[in-house]
Amino acid sequence: MKEDRKEINESIEKLHNSLKEIEKGQHTQELTNMKMNYTLDSINRERESEKQNKEESKKQFNQLKWLILGTIFSIIGTFVWTSIKMWLGM
Repeated sequence: MKEDRKEINESIEKLHNSLKEIEKGQHTQELTNMKMNYTLDSINRERESEKQNKEESKKQFNQLKWLILGTIFSIIGTFVWTSIKMWLGM
């Protein structure tokens, strides 16, 4: 009878220890999940920021392109107008 009780107590103790290990594992997994979520959020924010920077760069490039084209056409237009005036003797 005492041996049965001792075995039961040992089994209960083993079960208790196993449950504690499971709880520790779950806690560790929760911490890992939190870190992964933080990392994924950080990556998503960085990707969104890069996307916005790319769009902004594209807008700035388009503005610069039109500025250069406007300047070139202004210079060419002035040159053509001056050439016509000189050719007609005005």
